[in-house]
Amino acid sequence: MKKRPYTPFGRLIAHLRVDHDLTQKDLAERLGITATHQNGIEVGRRRPSLRYLRRLEAAFPLEPDQLQALHTAAAEAQGYHLNS
Repeated sequence: MKKRPYTPFGRLIAHLRVDHDLTQKDLAERLGITATHQNGIEVGRRRPSLRYLRRLEAAFPLEPDQLQALHTAAAEAQGYHLNS
């Protein structure tokens, strides 16, 4: 099976969870979703919802610049392109 590349949003999430020593399954449990759903978000098969973002924000202490990067990448993953 060919491994899918991570999206920019997926890379941010993967780095965040690895920095906190979490597997996809661990993060999924923390966010109340399945590990399959979490994997889909990281590799771009699924788009992150606003609910997902809010749960991430609640689960991790994020600096304002990290939040901005997260929201920008999420918007792009959803098909929106934000102008800075």
